Amino acid sequence: MKSGYIYLIHAQGTSRYKIGLTTRSVEERFAELNSSQSAYPLKLVASAKFPNVHDAEKNLHDKYRNNRAHGEWFEFSKQELREVVRSIEGGVRQEFSVRWFLAALAIALSLAYCQNQKDFNSPQPIKIQRQ
Repeated sequence: MKSGYIYLIHAQGTSRYKIGLTTRSVEERFAELNSSQSAYPLKLVASAKFPNVHDAEKNLHDKYRNNRAHGEWFEFSKQELREVVRSIEGGVRQEFSVRWFLAALAIALSLAYCQNQKDFNSPQPIKIQRQ
């Protein structure tokens, strides 16, 4: 599991957007792409840091596979574009929320187990109710 950034870049003058990842700074990657790869000026639309960047990128590419134009380049309607931006910017919060939930659940289960062990090791008298 490697952390890094997911970014969304627009090739201005087209309807194409690149969903990519970098383990370096987004600024470094953006400068690299702007100088070498595109015949169109590029604009950074969104980016966010993810603790598991490779899985995050794969999930986004899978989610929008029907919009794929070529490689990591996709075409989106305005509504779809808003959804992609929300997915990128909200994904990191969602991933951390799941981690916090799982951590809290593990603590709660551990405490419940310890409480049961304590009760088991310290038998309490059985109360019999008469009818």
